[in-house]
Amino acid sequence: MKKLFYLLGIILFSFTMSCRGGENNEDTTDVKTVVSADDTQNKNQIIETLKKTPLFYAKSEEFECIIDKLGGFSIINIVISADMSTDKSRKRTCDEILKSIAGEKIVFNSGEESQSSEETTEVYRLKQKGKITLGENEFSADFYFNGKSNENITSFHGKIIFAMPSIQSLNGEKVIIEVKGKK
Repeated sequence: MKKLFYLLGIILFSFTMSCRGGENNEDTTDVKTVVSADDTQNKNQIIETLKKTPLFYAKSEEFECIIDKLGGFSIINIVISADMSTDKSRKRTCDEILKSIAGEKIVFNSGEESQSSEETTEVYRLKQKGKITLGENEFSADFYFNGKSNENITSFHGKIIFAMPSIQSLNGEKVIIEVKGKK
């Protein structure tokens, strides 16, 4: 009889704990819903930013990439000349940025692997976080791109996006450099 009460007690305790776990799971689901709404808003902002006309158009002078056995493609380093084509309609902003660069090369570096860019599947397949160096200043940057490689050629095309709060004529918008490279 004692064994029966003991067994019923364990079952009751297990049932109580599983019900509590269900309540916690419901709370977690609610939190995920809120996060998903934020993710959707962030996704829309990224897509809108990528649709904007870039301030600069550039060809890389040199770049380094890593291609893994599964076809993964990551950019480690891109070097761009400060002599870039600009968006003529935003000459003042472009001139301000070029002045801060002071004719030095622009360098994008990343120590991270690229990730599939789900939010930008319409245009770019990959996303990589890194740093961009303009003159003596360094900024966090996101690089959205497509890349391919075979035994004859390696190439990429994408947009480097970063904020430069010191440039007032940007009015809070991000700097977009459309860049491509081939070797």
